[in-house]
Amino acid sequence: MASQQASAATRLALVEPPPCVLPAGPSKLDRLRQLRAVIDSLRSERESRDPLIAWILEREKEEAS
Repeated sequence: MASQQASAATRLALVEPPPCVLPAGPSKLDRLRQLRAVIDSLRSERESRDPLIAWILEREKEEAS
C-alpha cells in the first residue's frame, strides 16, 4: 500500500501544467486595462450615418407624404 502511494506521488510530481496556461499576474491585468480602454473609446466614438438606415428613413418619409 505504501509503495502504491509513493508511486502515485511520484507520478503526480512529474505532472506539469501545459505551457498554454498563463499565470494570472500583471499581464492579465494589463490586458484587461487595454480591453477597457478599447471599449471606452468605442463608446465615445461618433457613429457615422448608416446608408441603409438613411435609405429606409427616406422611404418611410416618402410613403407617409
